[in-house]
Amino acid sequence: MKKIIAYLSGVAVALLGNIWAYAGSETLLEGFEDNINNVTPATDGGSRGANGNVKLTHFISTDAEETWVTQGKRALQIELLNNQKWWSVDFLVYLDQEAAAELEAAWNGDPESGLKPEARYVLKYDLTFPETGVVNWMNQAVNNDWEAAREWNTSGNNNTPVTVEIPLDLVGTNLKINDDGTVTLRFIDNADWPDGNTPKFFIDNIRLVDQWAADKPPTTTVIESFEDNIDTVTTQGGRVTVAHYKGADSEDSNVTHGSKSLKVVLAQPEGYGTDWHLDLGNSETLKELLQLPLQERWRYILRFDTVFEERPPEGWGGGDWGYKFSTSFSVADTARTPSDHSTYSLNLALANLDPDSPRITFYGNGGYSGEVVAYFDNFRILDTVQAPDIVIHSSRINEAGFSFDWNSTVGSIYQIDRMENLDSAWEVIVENYPDGGASGEQTTFADEDLLGTAFYRVAKTPAPPLFFDDFESGAPGWTISDLGESGTEWELGKPANGPGEAHSPTRAYGTGLAKDYDDYTDVYLVSPVIDLTGLDNARLEFWSYRDCEPMLEGELMDWCQIMILDEDGEYLVDDPIWLRGGEATQWRPEKGKIPAKALGQKIRLEFNFSSDGGQDNGPQAGWFIDDVTITTK
Repeated sequence: MKKIIAYLSGVAVALLGNIWAYAGSETLLEGFEDNINNVTPATDGGSRGANGNVKLTHFISTDAEETWVTQGKRALQIELLNNQKWWSVDFLVYLDQEAAAELEAAWNGDPESGLKPEARYVLKYDLTFPETGVVNWMNQAVNNDWEAAREWNTSGNNNTPVTVEIPLDLVGTNLKINDDGTVTLRFIDNADWPDGNTPKFFIDNIRLVDQWAADKPPTTTVIESFEDNIDTVTTQGGRVTVAHYKGADSEDSNVTHGSKSLKVVLAQPEGYGTDWHLDLGNSETLKELLQLPLQERWRYILRFDTVFEERPPEGWGGGDWGYKFSTSFSVADTARTPSDHSTYSLNLALANLDPDSPRITFYGNGGYSGEVVAYFDNFRILDTVQAPDIVIHSSRINEAGFSFDWNSTVGSIYQIDRMENLDSAWEVIVENYPDGGASGEQTTFADEDLLGTAFYRVAKTPAPPLFFDDFESGAPGWTISDLGESGTEWELGKPANGPGEAHSPTRAYGTGLAKDYDDYTDVYLVSPVIDLTGLDNARLEFWSYRDCEPMLEGELMDWCQIMILDEDGEYLVDDPIWLRGGEATQWRPEKGKIPAKALGQKIRLEFNFSSDGGQDNGPQAGWFIDDVTITTK
């Protein structure tokens, strides 16, 4: 993705100046202004919608003080009838084809890289919970196709709606489109209320927000990663203990920044309680940002990471749903087991933090046996307005042709386009310029082919990957082998089994494109040679669909793993750089660090799928991969 931000014309240079300013753009997807014909009660078995216990009303505002109407004059009103309480799928909102296309483009990964732009697109809507006293408490989650969803909790009153935001780069699946081109949003509620009450709540202004000011990724400022100590942490209530955790090595997933993290051990008793506090008062950056006017804080995103230890084979007991964290600075939950990790994200304009003494309180709630262990790390601020405009500041004509300069950043690469006149099309005349990236704060380009007058534009572009294969060209250089001789083999083509389609666009590798894998499978897929000479960092990114037998008593029965080989096919490291089992039955992006021992030389990637002699879950599809990329960090 790129943003063109500087122009000039041939002999007479015309600098147009800074052509953008920060203003997060919004696209209204549904405001319920015309009708609510696109809203239906859910029909899932046992749900309130299926049992007739949900009433949907097209609410028309008659009073400017009706704050739950946040866009236009109308909103969706929902009532929960009778006394069917707790979690239930209540109603579905269908976005029309135009809104679905807008949402799909933002929800899914970039078609070239397969990745989602960090902290760029957010799905938002306004939610007004029932009045205090009508419910004891209420939670709501929304999803598209049962992907993991954030949870939003009663705010204590209905005077001000809660702004729900779902960062789309943190949703691990692609958007599911219905056969008629619409998209379904599934609203799921959990509540407890005194018998005889009828909880009533409102939803309005479902919108897509682009948080970036331009096509430039945000910069990151870390405000706490527990590198020195954990003195900023205090516990409360007695069931939590904390420790300063040091990563075993650079591959330790319990650390997401630096070499240390905060280890939180939650013991008994189960249930809801205040567990610990994080004092961020030492961060002058955060305090300065919180002092800004509200409209100036929209450009900043607060994020942190949570990693849970592996779920015990016997589960966590108490309903087997584990443990979840929520915080004092937002009405959204941050993370929950059984997800193995979560990145929490909130626009700083929505954060409820004291500008003079910012402190986050973490509350926990759960059903579990024994204890739950989680690691917290990398509390950070993302600035969605971060790079200066490209400004062309000089131009000249000499024997080399027409040349011009612009301000650059070391290592960055650029694309230069030219057109003959304002009515003609832009032509790309140089890509990936200069070779090896800019060497200084100023870069020069000379056009030796200029004839007459021309117009130019310059764009900073992402660095090309070191290696990429989407398998659409027949996967030259890839080799397969079968040591298990079970009949299952790696196959290239359009999947008819498993995901039913490639991630992009038509071809993928899978352990059997049309049939489930057999017992005693042991198959290998090895990449062409990938040149990492001269590099001191690299990582693997790829898309994966996984449907295999789950762990038994904490051990993998069937597994998917990736090993690093040298160019002659010998193992460079003893351990896999990526290892998984069980099910992840949606295409999802995966990453693996290339270990230091493999850097600076030529390598191959080995994708290995192995199974034991039985499949307790019955026949399963196996492992599918697509869009394999090696890039620098």
